[in-house]
Amino acid sequence: EAPAGVIAPHSISLTGIFQLDIDNDIWHDVGLDDYDTVPPAWLADENMHAAIKFQLEVDRCNEEGACIMRECCALQEWMMAEWDALQEAHVHADENEDLCFHFDLHACLLSGLVVHWQYQVHPIPCAWPFPDSWGPTPNDLAEASNTYYQPSCLDGTAAICDSENDWESDDERENDELIDQLEEAALAEAYRDLDSDSHSI
Repeated sequence: EAPAGVIAPHSISLTGIFQLDIDNDIWHDVGLDDYDTVPPAWLADENMHAAIKFQLEVDRCNEEGACIMRECCALQEWMMAEWDALQEAHVHADENEDLCFHFDLHACLLSGLVVHWQYQVHPIPCAWPFPDSWGPTPNDLAEASNTYYQPSCLDGTAAICDSENDWESDDERENDELIDQLEEAALAEAYRDLDSDSHSI
């Protein structure tokens, strides 16, 4: 027999037993292991309900903050590795002017990204100790600042030139011109063939 004054657990229906919601009666353990008739605060106190939700939100914010700090470090690590690889490639291609030219263009692009990224992530602390340098020298960053920052930007944000899209646009224009020239040459050849046929007749 059950002791006097105990609270009987809620009856559980077998219908939908494997489709339980968070407020299903199966989670209510009142009366199973105690004789206290006062329900716990997490079950009956609305203020406790709100406090639990707020605490969960704080925990998620702390997790997101830690993730952002790790991503900031990963971003700087990637840039440092990219810059070191570019400098190493530049050394080995010292006698090839074409490669050095493209390496210099890529270095300008990376320096502009560093200027833009440093402005964005400066308030974010690093997850682990990191040097202040991202790879490019202060002179490289100064030149990139002059190139990628426009005086019209009053909020201080960087206006990064999308050089890749510009190169693609140039390539597309060159392809269009080449296609036009090929079409004109084919048309002229067709007229010459037609003219030669008329003379032969």
